[in-house]
Amino acid sequence: MIWLWLGWLSSQGSVFALESFSPEHLARSLRLEQPISLDGRWRFQTGDDLRWAMSSWDDIPWPQISVAQSWGKQGYRGYAGVAWYRRTVPLPPAAPGSGTGLGLALAGVDWASYEVFVNGHLVGRFGRWAATDAFAIPHPQYFFVPAEVIVPDQPLVIAIRFWQLPASMRRTPQGGGFEGGLFLLGNATQVGQAVHLAIAERKQAQVGDLVLALVFLLAGFFHLLFFLRRRSQREYFWFGLFAILFGLNWYGAGARWWASEWIDYVTLWRLNSFTIAIFLVPQACFLWTLFGRKMGWFVKAYLWLLTLSAITVVIIPGVTFSLLTSTPRVLLALLFPLLSVILVVVEARRGNPEARTIGIGLLISVACSLNDILGVRLGLYATVSLAHVGLGAILLSMALSLANRFARVYGELDALNHNLEDKVRQRTAVIAQQRDALEQKQVELTASLTYAQRIQQALLPGADDLARIGGCGAFVFFLPRDIVSGDFYWIHHTAHGVYVGVGDCTGHGVPGAFMALIGIDLLNRLVVDTPAPGLLLERLDLAVRRALRQEQNSPAATDDGMEVALCYIEHGTARLIFAGARRPLYVVPMDGALQEIKGTRRSIGGDRRGQRRAFLEWSAQLSTIRAFYLASDGFTDQNGVLASRNFGTNRFRALLERLAALPPAVQQAELVQTFEQYRQEAAQRDDVTVLGVQWQA
Repeated sequence: MIWLWLGWLSSQGSVFALESFSPEHLARSLRLEQPISLDGRWRFQTGDDLRWAMSSWDDIPWPQISVAQSWGKQGYRGYAGVAWYRRTVPLPPAAPGSGTGLGLALAGVDWASYEVFVNGHLVGRFGRWAATDAFAIPHPQYFFVPAEVIVPDQPLVIAIRFWQLPASMRRTPQGGGFEGGLFLLGNATQVGQAVHLAIAERKQAQVGDLVLALVFLLAGFFHLLFFLRRRSQREYFWFGLFAILFGLNWYGAGARWWASEWIDYVTLWRLNSFTIAIFLVPQACFLWTLFGRKMGWFVKAYLWLLTLSAITVVIIPGVTFSLLTSTPRVLLALLFPLLSVILVVVEARRGNPEARTIGIGLLISVACSLNDILGVRLGLYATVSLAHVGLGAILLSMALSLANRFARVYGELDALNHNLEDKVRQRTAVIAQQRDALEQKQVELTASLTYAQRIQQALLPGADDLARIGGCGAFVFFLPRDIVSGDFYWIHHTAHGVYVGVGDCTGHGVPGAFMALIGIDLLNRLVVDTPAPGLLLERLDLAVRRALRQEQNSPAATDDGMEVALCYIEHGTARLIFAGARRPLYVVPMDGALQEIKGTRRSIGGDRRGQRRAFLEWSAQLSTIRAFYLASDGFTDQNGVLASRNFGTNRFRALLERLAALPPAVQQAELVQTFEQYRQEAAQRDDVTVLGVQWQA
């Protein structure tokens, strides 16, 4: 297992190790003592000459620089290209392990590649030499120095041919070359363990950044889900998008040793460049949405420019363009803090509490950005990058502002809820009092209507009046809609015959009942001299108009009236005489189908336009009639389960024709049953009156 582990370490950069390292080398190298540090000053020379790899080359004239700092900070600012590092390491006579090979650890570098020569022999490479589209992960590198290249009792000459990507020097002129790291020479196993430990320590140091990146991602997805439930609150969408992009950037930069395990270094750089350029867009949209401000054309154009700069990093292959445009993109992004500060200051002066919270985060972010530009990019002073600290401050301030708004809104809603509960209790108490009062009034009104019903029933004909009509008997189906009825039926016996009538007054309930009482009272007064049915209807019409002042065009006049079907049974001639005011007579002859004798198209009262059609009369011998019926329109107009379908005249005529031969009591029962079966759960629409006389069985 140890051999496999050292083989993996060597595969990260050592070509020679891939070809020559073996279990036998490992077994013989376990006797080495502690590795020695190669940190410090090395001979350095710009340019490229492969003879500089030879141990015999005289490098005394070469200047010395430290591998702990880049060459850009040691007099070679802005230099891009090939340069050589050389170090002569004296070995004691018969140094332990020198007969079996040694381990060499060198630091990894961003945007560079190098070749390692020991005593003029190539022992390994870091990255692909002078490549511009692929770069190795800048972990500490392990190289195996075989015994074949070690000259006994002679110093070890290590020469490193170093190539720095020119675009990276344009981005960071003070960079280039080694900038510290692990530099060891010694026992292969011990050096390999040191390299492995250094990589593990790097990853362990970024565990917090890894966790923080995951927290940002989860927070972003949480706010997006919150937005999906409340789409009107767009600030949650922009914050969620910003948090996701920020989490990806933090993962690729702050936790890059973890991300580089499965993402190649170039893709990781392009991901970081894209996210750091684009997440300013949702951040701006969040701020403007949070404060309820409308973006001007300048801000919109600026955000589109940021978006375009982020997209170009993705669509243009390689890293050269991304590195060359890194500083311009940073400078372009510096306009955003200025716009944000102006917006936040304006809102803070208005007393917006969220603006004050975000303002603190913006101040920290601006300070961190200035530190990175002046110290890291321009090298004016020694510092470390604080970009993620500034971005973290922005993100935290945005999250706090949302939390503050949510808490404030929740508090307001809670207060409103308490107020609403108080109002509901008060209103409930008032409604309960009103309900009790209404119930009392309902009881009183019902009692009054019940008493009025008794009065109306007293004025309507009784069972003895029906029995005295003659023939085989008579019945009436009388069903008010609202206790008292706007329908009425009327029977009046004279010395020579009997009047039978049914009236349907305007309205129902109490108003209709008043009209019914008027109709009954007027008929009882007007029938004294036994007029023909047509004449009686003429007198009734005139009397109703006078009673309701419809002849005087008075403001107090109404359009109320009634429809009446009236028959007179003349005993001497055995004739049935009928006249109707918009209501028909249904006659079932002894030897034929039911006939509907329509009334005159003129109502009793109501019509004040001066129409004076005469009420036409119809007569027939009673000997030819089996039964006849007078009815209001309440039965035919009743709807059933389907509200749009009434019982209808045709169905009513067929029902009467079927019942005509049955006894009157049976006919009444059948009418009641048919009506209720058709109505079912539907409300009764109108008062119902059907008066039938069976003259012959």
